[in-house]
Order: sequence, then structure tokens, then C-alpha cells
Amino acid sequence: MIRKIPIFLLLALAGCSVSQDQEVELGRQNADEINAHLPIVTDPAIAGYIQGLGESIAKKTSRSDLEWHFYVVNTKDVNAFALPGGFVYVNRGLIESADRLDELTGTLGHEIGHVVERHSVKEMQKAQKANAGVAVVCTLTSICNSGLAQAAVQVGGSALFSKYSRQDELQADSEAVVNVARAGYSPQGIPDLF
Repeated sequence: MIRKIPIFLLLALAGCSVSQDQEVELGRQNADEINAHLPIVTDPAIAGYIQGLGESIAKKTSRSDLEWHFYVVNTKDVNAFALPGGFVYVNRGLIESADRLDELTGTLGHEIGHVVERHSVKEMQKAQKANAGVAVVCTLTSICNSGLAQAAVQVGGSALFSKYSRQDELQADSEAVVNVARAGYSPQGIPDLF
């Protein structure tokens, strides 16, 4: 049985926005958890180099006021990701697969772009709104009592948010081109590595 939630409370939750301080704190909490579970490279020369390289790009963005953190994950997987609030991770495998500096700076620029555009925060806000809307429908009707209906809601929500993810990737690429060039690196590495 679904517990009745006042509609005004759901609507208030749907309209909530995440401040920059909240974003940074969320990123910090996630980074602490990730750093405790992933093999983070602690060699000062490697960590310092990636931190400096990342900062040289991040400080040229509209969010230069963030305290940016760049980490190298000691895995052969070719991947990179960003957390809210300025926490960027690049795998050793991606660094090793980059033939040129502009490919690495392009990757960092792309991940920085996700943070600049607050993609994680926007996705959380969209999910909150969608969950609030589903809760209203489920509260007012008995549609969500069926397992099939619940599965359909999950699949529909995933399809909706995957559309935004593709748009976010294109936007992060555009941010990367601008910010990498501002920092004095060639943006040619962005399409070359990807």
C-alpha cells in the first residue's frame, strides 16, 4: 500500500533547487566513498601532473571559483567521469591510450564540461520532479499497485532521462572545445580520442 503524501509537499520537493554549496558537498561525499573503494593513484608526480593539467582548464571556465579535484584511477579501463562540485576522475587506461597531450586535455575538458553545466545536479532535479509526479499519480489512483505498471514507470523514466544524457554529452563536448582552447590547448584531441 502506498502511503498518502500531501500534494503540496510533493510539489514543493519538485521545485527544490540544489545550491552550489550543496552540489560541492554531494560531490565531496561521493568522492570520499569512491576514493575509499577505487585504486586511486597516489604517486605525487602523476597525481600532481593531472591536478595541474585539469586546473589549467577548469580555471578558464565559468565555474573557476570551484575547488577542483582531479584523480587518476589505477585501472586499465579507458574511462573518465565527473562528480558534482568539481571532482573529476580519469582512468590510467585512458591516459595510456592518449597518444597526444590534446587528447588527454580534451578528455579532462569534457568531464569539466559536465561539472560546468551541472549535468549531475540537473539529472537529480529531473528525477526528483519525475518521482514527485509519479507519486502524485500513484497516490490519487491505484495504477501503481500492479508490478507491471511499476516496471513500465521505471522503463519510461529511464528512456526519458537517456535522451537528456545524449544532450548532456554533446553539451560537454562543446564546453570542452571552448575551455580547452581558452587554456591554450588544441581542441583537436577531443574528437581524435573519442
